Amino acid sequence: MKRNGVIISVLLLISFPLTVYSAFLDFGWGARPAGMGGAFTAIADDANAPLWNPAGIGRVGTKNLMFMHAIPYMGLENVGVGLEYASFVLPLNENIFALSWTNFTSANQYSENAFYLTYSRPISENFFIGGNCKLLGNNYSIEAGFDDPVFDAGTGKYSIDADAGVLFCLPNKLCLGAVIRNIIEADIGLYDVDKLKREIRAGIAYYLLDDLVLAVDVDYKDVTLLEIYGGAEMWFMNRKLGVRGGTNYRNNDIHEVTAGATYRQSLGGKRSITIDYCCVLPLTIIGNNLSHRLALSLGF
Repeated sequence: MKRNGVIISVLLLISFPLTVYSAFLDFGWGARPAGMGGAFTAIADDANAPLWNPAGIGRVGTKNLMFMHAIPYMGLENVGVGLEYASFVLPLNENIFALSWTNFTSANQYSENAFYLTYSRPISENFFIGGNCKLLGNNYSIEAGFDDPVFDAGTGKYSIDADAGVLFCLPNKLCLGAVIRNIIEADIGLYDVDKLKREIRAGIAYYLLDDLVLAVDVDYKDVTLLEIYGGAEMWFMNRKLGVRGGTNYRNNDIHEVTAGATYRQSLGGKRSITIDYCCVLPLTIIGNNLSHRLALSLGF
């Protein structure tokens, strides 16, 4: 039975309709960014920034600790996919650091972990640069005696890679962002070479009002993989309550409609607590009953 589970997990990674270049970075981590359809590269102003645009942690302003849990593709049997994300942003004068972790698990038979060290600093009042150094690892859970040459060298592998990003903002009007992911193109294959694709992602965010923003992202992986993301976000009650929605088109494999909301409560001074919720409907996955994401952020 466990052997069957391993085979199912491998098949999921190969054929599951998610445009998986391994799962690393391809699930639109975070509740707030996902609620905007994945259009977050030019916003990136909270603890989600390390995975969307590392330059954006320069906009966070306070210490921030975030946890996210997601249950994708509810309603599909024998998938068992889970996502976890945690991030801590630490501003030290003009030097801003962040530590982050992501985890993807499939049917308790396969998992991926990524650890990020992020650095950003302002070049001017409106221009930020940043980068990630990241350690990416995968692991298959197999039973004793399971014989397959794929696992002759082990059931897991870790590799190092890097990202770099820039972010330019005109106050309360327009932001432009860009990021290059997987600069090294790390090899995460166990048996054959399996390099992560280098990605170039660019975004624009336009503030129609102080509390209303429209955003568009374009992600380029190669000539056959051009993905488009769009979303909007509106804040109410002095930015205490936020609502958002979005959609994306990802190379015919997946088309999503998303929605989300935020509740933020000030605790005095720089302290705050924020709850983000997002639901995602993949229109091209039959039998799916929405994916749900919940994130908790503490500012201090």
